[in-house]
Amino acid sequence: MTGTTRTMVGWMVAAMLFGCAGPSRTKSVAGSGETNALQITVGPTLIDPSDVTIRATAPVAFFNRGMNPMRIEFMHPETDQAKRITCTVQDPNTLKRGEKPWATFNMNSQGHMTADAPPGPFQSTCTFAPGFYWYTVTELVNILQPPDTSLGQKGTITVK
Repeated sequence: MTGTTRTMVGWMVAAMLFGCAGPSRTKSVAGSGETNALQITVGPTLIDPSDVTIRATAPVAFFNRGMNPMRIEFMHPETDQAKRITCTVQDPNTLKRGEKPWATFNMNSQGHMTADAPPGPFQSTCTFAPGFYWYTVTELVNILQPPDTSLGQKGTITVK
């Protein structure tokens, strides 16, 4: 190969990598009748951004970039999550029969707000009382078996 050919191939590879990298920061997504929500992208090895600071009135939405469902579980605060975290379906009219369990956060047996988000945009947005929150994201490879007992990836949300 000549020097010019190597340079062209190098630039083409760099352009392909840049184009496939995807967004490095969150995007806002429109919810029905609400202001734009901060979007957090999750995947088997991804939480982007992993640490955010928002206002108490700012909604947060999740987007699952993985091929399998992802379990999103708020671990902190350990108590009163139902009073501090409010999650609602963005547009209930878009849900088909039987989809509601796949579109909402629910309280688990430990008192944590938890959702199993299918691939793609998650139907619920959440708002938070002022404070510090941390959550985990764990891939559900086979939804018929209990998830791995490891904590998964950790993300934080600070609400002012």
